[in-house]
Amino acid sequence: MNQPASPTDVLKRCYAAAIEAAQPRTALRAPLRAGVLGAAPCWIIAVGKASHGMAGAIVDWLAENGREPAGGIIVSGDALVPAHPTLRAIVGDHPIPGERSAHAAIAIAETIDRIPSGAEVHVAISGGASALMAGPLQSLTMTDVTGTFELLLSSGLDIHETNAVRKRVTCWSAGRLALQLAGRTLRVWVISDVIGDDLGSIASGPCSGDSWTSDVVRALLAKRGLLAALPNSVQLAMTRETPKPTDPWLAAIAPRIVATNGMALAAATRAAESLGVPATRMPTPLRGEAARMGQEIAVAMQTRGGAPEILMWGGETTVTIADGGGAGGRSQELALAAAQQLQGKQGVLLAAGTDGRDGPTDAAGALIDGGTWHRIQANGRDPAADLSRHDAYPALDAAGALIRTGPSGTNVMDVAFAAIGWR
Repeated sequence: MNQPASPTDVLKRCYAAAIEAAQPRTALRAPLRAGVLGAAPCWIIAVGKASHGMAGAIVDWLAENGREPAGGIIVSGDALVPAHPTLRAIVGDHPIPGERSAHAAIAIAETIDRIPSGAEVHVAISGGASALMAGPLQSLTMTDVTGTFELLLSSGLDIHETNAVRKRVTCWSAGRLALQLAGRTLRVWVISDVIGDDLGSIASGPCSGDSWTSDVVRALLAKRGLLAALPNSVQLAMTRETPKPTDPWLAAIAPRIVATNGMALAAATRAAESLGVPATRMPTPLRGEAARMGQEIAVAMQTRGGAPEILMWGGETTVTIADGGGAGGRSQELALAAAQQLQGKQGVLLAAGTDGRDGPTDAAGALIDGGTWHRIQANGRDPAADLSRHDAYPALDAAGALIRTGPSGTNVMDVAFAAIGWR
């Protein structure tokens, strides 16, 4: 068998294929065409990192049927021109909500007030929506919301636990968006950014009831030492119950998940195989602490031998920050920890977010190999110290290992692709 393309080229092709498979226009085309368009006016509410693409796919589908949207709103993290002049585009804040997110939450309410009873409403939800439309619930302030999100971001809680808390402070989560749209025909489209594709966790479940009880959430926060760190107003909010899946209106809604991390990995597998390289999806998802996951991946890369092969992981890790913390994101921390384990050994690893932005940085992730750790040291940094203080960005930047793609227009969590067996 001829030697395949370089490991770096194969990994980059896999990453590009994963992102393409999760693009809204690609993912929504067939599900939309399989539906029946009614005679009622159509409105669009799209929120999240993929909101412009999802709204654009719906506008395209309407145009194919000689129709156009009656109105609607798009909330994203980027100032883009909406897909149709009847749609209002709003920029929210991510990952920490601020005044722009509060404004977006109000704008959604204003849009809903304009939608007549009996209209058909297409709600398009994708990752990032929790923060982008995170207006406060009654009795809370935006300061309460911002402080809660900041605490959760460095808490080490997984996305399901994090969103269970967010649902108790934000106005459109836990099915509240769908409840405000009662009396209209709802078609809900979702791009999943959570392990297991749980509709109640994706974007904090704006069209799905909350299966968590307040007692369970408060016990979780207390066990992690987080409850006492919340303001009194937020602690009180944690005692209030949220809308539940048994609500008749919420139970009647059937959201459709159109893109997942699994679909992205399947496309990456096909890309590798098209280049003559077999790919294996690893059974353990990306989850838990990012640094530990990076070490485990590096070990797995060394325990397999033979011909060139791509190992694939998908999911979402966490980073627990006790005090302060540096610059970077979970994929960068994973990559730096793997680089430490791989020093002087064979193998190349690409770890990145499918949204094109890892943490509050301009990088999607990183591409490392057995020489990365030494290159960081050769450029005057102490990578072990950087890793311990969660400062992966400058360390990887010093080695030229960062991947910068810009926003991808979608979000199906993170991927890690390892190339092994090249000589």
